[in-house]
Amino acid sequence: MQKPYLITEAEVARTLSRYLRTSVRTVRRLQGFVGNEDFLLETEAGDFVLKAGAATGLQAEAGACERVRAAGVLAPEVVGVELELLPMPFLLLRRIPGGPPSSATDPVFAEAGRQLRLTHSLPAQGFGYLNEKAVGPYQRWAEFTAEPVSSLDEMVDNELLKPEVADRLRSCVDKHRDAVAYDGPPVLLHGDLHPRHVFTAGGRLTGIIDWGDVAAGDPRLDLARFTKGGADSLPTLLEGYGTPLTPELSVTMTVYRMLWTTWALREEFRAGGDWFDAYRTVIEEDLAALEQMS
Repeated sequence: MQKPYLITEAEVARTLSRYLRTSVRTVRRLQGFVGNEDFLLETEAGDFVLKAGAATGLQAEAGACERVRAAGVLAPEVVGVELELLPMPFLLLRRIPGGPPSSATDPVFAEAGRQLRLTHSLPAQGFGYLNEKAVGPYQRWAEFTAEPVSSLDEMVDNELLKPEVADRLRSCVDKHRDAVAYDGPPVLLHGDLHPRHVFTAGGRLTGIIDWGDVAAGDPRLDLARFTKGGADSLPTLLEGYGTPLTPELSVTMTVYRMLWTTWALREEFRAGGDWFDAYRTVIEEDLAALEQMS
């Protein structure tokens, strides 16, 4: 069930025509995280994406885009962050041209892998999802990876997961704790890398979008997140990234994918959404795979 919208297309058109000092031709609502309201704007000055949501996340995303762009990563250009002009704070980005590759083996994924490696070369502060000051809330990576498991009772109480699934998940994470151990320094993570966030046009990479879950920590988490929707594209991505797909990395990515999906299921519920079945399916598939490996 869709939550009531707080911002109308007409409000966006009126406000942004003044903000950009140009004519707004069209405003189209985009599908995204249930806690946000996103729009594509076509204007006389070009196309823009407006993301409205919690100020902390928008400020973290803006800071990440500016930082990785300065390092040479093709992230969206930040036009501005405004907290009061609309009923929700918003981040305005210049739209990256193109769209996701049509083929899972498109060579553009190798370039995306090289861009991801460049992102992971940037040091970060703390561990976990960054706040508006670009700092993660945890002192150790193990605290961050333990956080989804600490919410399992909440998910069982709200019938997001069956008790037996939650018990299996706790046991599986405990058995494979070493697979997600990380004692290296925190590096900048995209946090939500997916094939649909890789844009291409004319056979070239035009950008990597959607930095709203920017985080600090173990770079393998980004590779694991990518596999949730891009298993077929993973070999090409890893070719550009410069890391072989070893059995050990496969286990690590499976554990991380399961933890990420558990976190996403919880956040979908807390934000008032109801897109639960796809998350539950991934959790149970990964549980079965890891149990067979034990």
